[in-house]
Amino acid sequence: MSKIVRGLALSGALAGLVAACIPTVAPAQPKDKKGDVGTVEVYKDKAGDYRWRVKDADGKVIAMPPKGYDTKDDCLKALAVVKTTLGKARVTEVKEDAEPKKDK
Repeated sequence: MSKIVRGLALSGALAGLVAACIPTVAPAQPKDKKGDVGTVEVYKDKAGDYRWRVKDADGKVIAMPPKGYDTKDDCLKALAVVKTTLGKARVTEVKEDAEPKKDK
């Protein structure tokens, strides 16, 4: 009886190992824009500064930096900071009453 139990346990472990090693393939995404998340573009503006912009699936600009960068490398570094921040940051609501009042 113990040989049967060991055999079943070994078979189960082997099946689990095989299942874990089989690569899973994601199903093909439809070609419509519903699955598209948009793009991030890096470009040189009219003033000669480098900028990045995020476009949604419809091609509309949804985010861009407030200033340009002298070099493409600086632009890419700033974009990396934004991507890292968005990946880790919590969304918080800022209420107008929370702003410090200026003395008159």
